[in-house]
Amino acid sequence: MKSIKIFSILVLIWMIGVSTWASIEANVFTGGKYILEHRWGIATLSDCYFGFYFCYLWMFYKERSNALRFFWFILVTLFGTIAISVYLLIQIFQLKKDACIEDLLLQKSA
Repeated sequence: MKSIKIFSILVLIWMIGVSTWASIEANVFTGGKYILEHRWGIATLSDCYFGFYFCYLWMFYKERSNALRFFWFILVTLFGTIAISVYLLIQIFQLKKDACIEDLLLQKSA
């Protein structure tokens, strides 16, 4: 579980860093306009968001509250991998020390 935690922290740091770095050059709307002008940009963005929503299905399963399900849907839509990394870290930190990967993936949150 430690390696998943470290990987999630590194991804979170990387995504915040690279997003900040990209924002220095242009805002998200300028970048989005550029991406949507190219077929490969659209294909990559589509691939990315379908990946986000597949991850969100796991989040939907884990959360019992419809309000939290909606909250995480909005965060995943707006922040993508940053939101997914935060969610994963929250889930990991809530586990018992002797937890296994099945506990992370299958256990319903309170």
